[in-house]
Amino acid sequence: MPALWHYEVANALLVLWRRRKLTQDDDSQARMWLDRLPVAVDSDSPRLAVTQITDFAMAHELTVYDAAYVELAARRQLPLASRDQSLKRAAHRLGIPLLL
Repeated sequence: MPALWHYEVANALLVLWRRRKLTQDDDSQARMWLDRLPVAVDSDSPRLAVTQITDFAMAHELTVYDAAYVELAARRQLPLASRDQSLKRAAHRLGIPLLL
């Protein structure tokens, strides 16, 4: 995962909590579950942010944040899990398999 994945997941939980779609107990359980996930952070992504990842963003009309996931999937030959239409289109153009 790009290093920003942790921030995005934490922000998603915060947004759900603020919108009252997540109880305090749900939030606590989600945090414990997420903390136990064996997530491997890609150490190259930060270095590539202003080069390859920005190029991906420009070529596929994505944010740099979204392009980080597409670039990583392309570089590591991994499938991409996303429901975002822009990410799915970019993955399709690049021949990246989708999990969702």
